[in-house]
Amino acid sequence: MILAFGATAAHANCPKTGRYIVKIDSAPQGAPIYIGDKSCQIGTTPWQGKLNKGDYTVIIDTPGYATATTPFHVAAYRKPQELFVPLI
Repeated sequence: MILAFGATAAHANCPKTGRYIVKIDSAPQGAPIYIGDKSCQIGTTPWQGKLNKGDYTVIIDTPGYATATTPFHVAAYRKPQELFVPLI
């Protein structure tokens, strides 16, 4: 299932739906996912969607765990690109 988020993003700096499949997950699951800053929430883990190629800052923040800020490079690959973030 592919989820589009461009139409529901609350901030103008949120990336628009792109071309390359991305999967973002965390342990524990159900954590909010932000791109760039906390004004741009794209969903919760596990999440699958599409982004354009480029460099992104992924922020995963859920109560009871340290905020995780991770750089993520999306390349022009046909295969889904995955990011897994274990929360501490």
